[in-house]
Amino acid sequence: MAAGAGTGQPVRFRDQRAGRDGLHIASRYLVPRSTGEYFAERPIFVPNFYLHRPIAGGPDAGLPPLLSAGHVTFACFNNPLKIGPPVLALWRRVLERLPEARLRLKFQRKYGSEQLRARICEAIGPAADRIEFDPVQRVLGDHLTLYKETDIALDPFPFTGSTATFEALWMGVPVVTLLGSTVMSRWTASILHTLKLDQLIARTPDDYVEIAVRLAADPSMLPSLRAGLRERLLQSSICDERRPVRHIERALRAVWRRWCRGGA
Repeated sequence: MAAGAGTGQPVRFRDQRAGRDGLHIASRYLVPRSTGEYFAERPIFVPNFYLHRPIAGGPDAGLPPLLSAGHVTFACFNNPLKIGPPVLALWRRVLERLPEARLRLKFQRKYGSEQLRARICEAIGPAADRIEFDPVQRVLGDHLTLYKETDIALDPFPFTGSTATFEALWMGVPVVTLLGSTVMSRWTASILHTLKLDQLIARTPDDYVEIAVRLAADPSMLPSLRAGLRERLLQSSICDERRPVRHIERALRAVWRRWCRGGA
């Protein structure tokens, strides 16, 4: 299950005899009844699909840097392949609404590319001088420390984050995401929904901008969120290795009993 969670895809069990995918496992939030996606088999649902072990030895979250810097710092540490024109258009709107805000972008060594930086700066426009590109690849502990200089994470779309989302939340950084209609566009939202942080889930592009601006404009909200996010994760099924496994075991037993009764 952990390997499947890391890919952002439902787990698929290969039916060697039939030579095709067999069973799809996901949560109802990842695959809602109104989904436009099609699957070879009916998905089997568990309450929560994403699973991540607690990060050992990571730094403390600390206080939001906004309190000392006097301006909000947004960040996105996701793969820049996920950051297309629609994402940059919304980030531009956020930065235009918050003329003192900063944006930090990092993913391995990718931002050492002059072409990539130029593409992003052109899309962001006049606010591009407030973007910090980090081209350095760091070990996990040093990478997590960068979140101590981050107030709010901005999730890309339609291919949203998973590991990057977990790391941000572990470091007390709220993640603003745009809910889509496919599994890949609901990954971060499913994590936030499990943590009862639906106020960070935007339903429309305009809502995405408003949530980001509202968080930045309320310095009293960020410290309380930051102080409690890691504990929320630890108390949730996301960090509980046994509970999701039990859910999958029950689902598999139910499918097996149905097959034994001659059902599809």
